[in-house]
Amino acid sequence: MTIWERLGIRPTNDVKAIKRAYAKQLKIHHPEEDPQGYQALREAFDAALSLAKQQAIREESAAEAEDKLQLHSAEDTDQQFALPRSPLVHGRSTDELQFGENTETLVTPPRLPLFQADELLWDEDTETLVPPPKLPPHMDFDPDDSSLGNPRTTADLIATVTALYDHFPSRISPDKWIELLNSEMMWNVEYMLEISKDLFVVLQNRRYLPAEIWKLFESFFHWEEYMRESPLFDQYRGVHSFWSYYLRQLREPGLGYESLLQAGDIDIEAFLASRDQGYVALIQNDLKQAEKHLKHAYSLFPADPDLLRLLGECYLRLREYEKALSYFDQFVLLVPDELNAYLYRARIFHDTGQFSRSLEECKLITSRCLDHYEAWILSGQNYIGLGDQRHAEESFQHALQMGKPSSEEPKLKKPLKTSKLFFKKRILAFMLIWIITSILLLSCYHYYGNLTNLMKPVPASNVQALEQTQEQNYISLTLSKLRDTGIGKYKTGLGKDEDAYVYQNQAFAFVHYGKYGDADANVYLGEFDGYNMIVLNTTGLDLENIQHKTTVQGYVHPINAELRSAVTEMLQWKPEHPKGTPEAELELYSKNLITHFQFGSKVKPLKPEILTKYIEVRAPIKNTTAYRKLIAGFIIVALAWLYSSYMLLTELRRNYRMIRYTKGKESKNDPHTIA
Repeated sequence: MTIWERLGIRPTNDVKAIKRAYAKQLKIHHPEEDPQGYQALREAFDAALSLAKQQAIREESAAEAEDKLQLHSAEDTDQQFALPRSPLVHGRSTDELQFGENTETLVTPPRLPLFQADELLWDEDTETLVPPPKLPPHMDFDPDDSSLGNPRTTADLIATVTALYDHFPSRISPDKWIELLNSEMMWNVEYMLEISKDLFVVLQNRRYLPAEIWKLFESFFHWEEYMRESPLFDQYRGVHSFWSYYLRQLREPGLGYESLLQAGDIDIEAFLASRDQGYVALIQNDLKQAEKHLKHAYSLFPADPDLLRLLGECYLRLREYEKALSYFDQFVLLVPDELNAYLYRARIFHDTGQFSRSLEECKLITSRCLDHYEAWILSGQNYIGLGDQRHAEESFQHALQMGKPSSEEPKLKKPLKTSKLFFKKRILAFMLIWIITSILLLSCYHYYGNLTNLMKPVPASNVQALEQTQEQNYISLTLSKLRDTGIGKYKTGLGKDEDAYVYQNQAFAFVHYGKYGDADANVYLGEFDGYNMIVLNTTGLDLENIQHKTTVQGYVHPINAELRSAVTEMLQWKPEHPKGTPEAELELYSKNLITHFQFGSKVKPLKPEILTKYIEVRAPIKNTTAYRKLIAGFIIVALAWLYSSYMLLTELRRNYRMIRYTKGKESKNDPHTIA
């Protein structure tokens, strides 16, 4: 099977068509599901791209040759106006500037977008994620090879970058990287996006370059801007991630590499990795981890000035002054002109009470640099330790005059106020969350109290209080002369509303049991505050054992016309036959209250009058849905409150410690506080 059959297209030199075909076949031959098919597809893709690019190079060479033959006569005239190739200055060379067709305005090439994941590349034509290209085997690198700045393909460029990195003297040489960035391949617009992506992937595993070279890459590719615009920025900016390392190289002076030229045959990558990890741990004040990594780097190569300085700083923070002094002594031997090494030693002598030796170091520093502010301040502190107040004042006065030579009295810094703690964005944000969640917790408690109060009976002592009672309120009433009306409440339909119930004579409903069934509630009548009041009860009341007055609890509802008419009709009804006779009983079983209500009956109002509300005697209704929502909301709000409280306290403590540290440092360096 040919490469074109593998890709599923006809032979072509169109790179975009090859990429589209590869992306289409990649869906069929997934690397995890079909590794062999993927490997064959990848080889076919690489071969097709190589053929297409070689053909493009041949066509370009032929076109250049033809142009040279046609324009040979004008070449000498144009040469005196040609812009000479210049090395990259601040990330820009003269090759970057392009003239417009009808204007002399200089046009800058477009910036390159950065892909969103570390291990995948984005195919702009097919919108498919494809794995990064395989790197060719390392070539034997000659640092003096003139072809360094002229790679012809992206693969050649990546191979050149890898070779430059692996050859340590070339790795730390800015001139070599400038020469590479000035190559024609780097300024080919067609390959700029691909170069940016591939180079970013390669350098993630080859990160130990001088900060100056990283700044060259930033000026050329603008990776930082696209990092910060990426939605994955927060995810990939961990302390030990490549993104964090890259941004740190742009912001900080960086560690030195020149001393490693004399390191001999050591594992340079292991040394640089341990040194950088120790440096990061020292920044985070993780002194144990810093000591571990820096000591490992020291075991590989002990003659690196930056490593000695970091080790001295680490042991200085650990208050192991003898070890710190030994490393700074080695630092001085390696770099005798580095004044900061002498200043470190002077501070150690001062902190250990050796004021005379510390003063000697300070005098050595000021003899080489008369305007060294910190050395003069430390000299004054040493004189104070020795009890020489006059020389201490002279040292402090010299430092003050050097700090502001235009006036005798220097302008003191404003003291750092603790109130600034509350004006940090993170603190204000967590404080706002804490206040909101606190209000919500109080609201939940208030709502719970309302639900609980609705289940507690509220006594109603008169008609006015009863009329003001709402239907959802649970009340208690004291009734007298409670009697059974012989009326039941029956459900006749499938609905759940009030209209599905009827009020019927219980004796009549018993005869027609198939239609009415059992009563859902019994209807009673009692007196309340001089008025008749209807009472509905589901369980039935033992009237024989009820005393003259009884207290009932339940919910009040407006009385409807059907219930009022049924009670009035039933209480005023009298049988035609004498009461107690079988005929009178038969008349009771044939008494249909619904017929009388529908066709109307002449009844007189009861005396005393029936109230407009009746009470349904029952246990309090518990709103289960409301309670569930309340509990769920309370848990969520409580968790948010706990989290905001923890973060608020953490931020306040962190900022307070920082202010104390800053104040302590200012007071330590302030000659007025010392004197």
